[in-house]
Amino acid sequence: MPTDTPAPVEILLVEDNDDDATWATRALAKEAVRCNVTRAEDGEEALDFLRKRGQHAGPSPALLLLDLSLPKKSGLELLREIRGSDDTDLRKLPVIVLTSSTAFGDAQQALNLGVTSYMTKPVNLEELVAAVKRILPDPDLPDKNRSILEAWAREMERFG
Repeated sequence: MPTDTPAPVEILLVEDNDDDATWATRALAKEAVRCNVTRAEDGEEALDFLRKRGQHAGPSPALLLLDLSLPKKSGLELLREIRGSDDTDLRKLPVIVLTSSTAFGDAQQALNLGVTSYMTKPVNLEELVAAVKRILPDPDLPDKNRSILEAWAREMERFG
């Protein structure tokens, strides 16, 4: 008998540190966030995934968890490309920065590029889960969340 359980939400985690990637994935699973987490280990791989190039032809993510200190292409470079994209969905993709950088300039640039949230490592589990849950739709309340996300999208259009 079919169920009405919605499909998990897709999250792209861009993190080069194995321990941090494992922690973030387990934290979301532990808190029963219904999601599939795909990991990219550098900014170039993440951009390929987001643009569905090469082997990355999977579903588009609903959320990007982004480290700033990455090999090949930094998180800020990736964020600039995302926000400057011709793809409207990509430009509006919610981004939570998870970084070890305490540099004010990094935070300012990320905020100027329209990140949804900025968290410094070590990230507090409850804060991360709360931020993710604010962004992702609640599968048990699809109509409520659709209206919340639509209002959020309208608000983002005013600033973007």
